[in-house]
Order: sequence, then C-alpha cells, then structure tokens
Amino acid sequence: MKIKIDIDCDNAFQVLQHLYVIRRDFKKHLRKQGIKTYDDLINHEPEKPFTLSDDNCYGEHTMKVKPFKF
Repeated sequence: MKIKIDIDCDNAFQVLQHLYVIRRDFKKHLRKQGIKTYDDLINHEPEKPFTLSDDNCYGEHTMKVKPFKF
C-alpha cells in the first residue's frame, strides 16, 4: 500500500501529537476491518483507498492510504 501523510502544525511537539492521533485512528480503522492479530496485520492489504484526517488545536493532518492493486 502507499501512504501519504500531510501534517500542518507549528512545532515538533505538535508533530508528535499528530502522529499519536494518526496511530490511534489507524488502529481503530484496522479493528473495524477485523484486523485483530499480528498475523492479520502482516497479511493485510486494504481493498480500497481511504482517508483519515483530524483538525484540532495542534493543527491539521490527513493520511491517505491507497492499495497497490487499486
């Protein structure tokens, strides 16, 4: 898969906050897809593109995920 992450913020602390939120939201997305074990995670390839984004007091970020086969 190809992943593109855009983060718009002011300092390094805010970058770390965005990365934390991106990781949390991506894990939630995977759980909704039924990815629960380490083996599921290794073999997972999304079927269609998706976007995760957030706009908060630290700025905004967007993560676009596109499968290779799409």
